[in-house]
Amino acid sequence: MAGTVQIRDAVIWFAHISGAPQIVQMLDELSPGQEVVLLVDGWEGAWIRMMDGKNGRRTRGIRPGSSANSHWRTLYPEQRYSSVTISGVS
Repeated sequence: MAGTVQIRDAVIWFAHISGAPQIVQMLDELSPGQEVVLLVDGWEGAWIRMMDGKNGRRTRGIRPGSSANSHWRTLYPEQRYSSVTISGVS
């Protein structure tokens, strides 16, 4: 299961993932604060489901954890609006 994600923010929003509805579904089923390991742009790292908003609405995004943070923070300013591959790690 692989798709692409457009680099548009310091986090990955589910709406920016294309070609992999199963990844979006898997991420959407995570609990707030739950960690998942993904392969993004060839880098394996931990991503964390964002917490719900103060109004109780689900936040449909993941933020890079410690192992993915430095790579994503390099991609974000340098390749903003480009797309990279994303896949689950089994």
